[in-house]
Amino acid sequence: MVKTWKFSPAGRTARKARVSEKNRDNQEADPWLKATLNAIRLGNSFLILVNNPSSANVDRRHLDDQLAQIAVMQARIANNTVAGKEINALTDEVGFAPYTFSKVRKYYSGSNIQMAQSWEEDGMETLLPIRVYPPNSDAERRQAVLYGVGDLNDLEDLERTFLDFYEPSFHAVSFSERRPSSEDEEQTTEFFVQWELFPEEAAAALGADPDSPGFEEIMNQLEQMSAPPRPSEPRGIKKSRNNADETWPDLGKFKN
Repeated sequence: MVKTWKFSPAGRTARKARVSEKNRDNQEADPWLKATLNAIRLGNSFLILVNNPSSANVDRRHLDDQLAQIAVMQARIANNTVAGKEINALTDEVGFAPYTFSKVRKYYSGSNIQMAQSWEEDGMETLLPIRVYPPNSDAERRQAVLYGVGDLNDLEDLERTFLDFYEPSFHAVSFSERRPSSEDEEQTTEFFVQWELFPEEAAAALGADPDSPGFEEIMNQLEQMSAPPRPSEPRGIKKSRNNADETWPDLGKFKN
């Protein structure tokens, strides 16, 4: 049975990672594991997992194109955030779970019903070989960040539809306006979503066994980064902690 992890909305100082009992023999970690852990520890940043559907050049180019569009949109949002959270403050609202990106899509004013029907029937495409469907229970709800660039009124309509339909457990939005440079230029609104991955999905994206020590160490690190710091104790007073059950703090409860 795959272990479960819970990730809170963070924006707090990360605690040091717990040393796994399985790694206390000082065995050399795999290079991919060391690189992944160093990246998320030093950058104090999200772990975003993407992959090509196949090794075909067309799939590689498609993924590269999607990531380039996302980078351009994030740069625009970072330079001119008009609604929601600034990108460097997103962890005030969502935790350091493993994530992936959806594909970049256009939103057209008045297309809410068609868009919701598409999500219901086909799910939302991601940059992994999975689609995100509306949840049928609290256990299927995910954390999400909705990014958008375009007309602010359209983005607000999009946000309402997205929240009503997907009901993310925790969410943030980050929007920027795009104004046409000329009267002939069409006003477009584009968006993508940063979706939380469930442990089995994250393990598959990493090519790891979900029960392996390496994968557990990554998930432990992300959970530690999501956890709030313990309150400071008065100097000279040491309070005992009960770690007998080795449980993690309940950091990912769903909103009603």
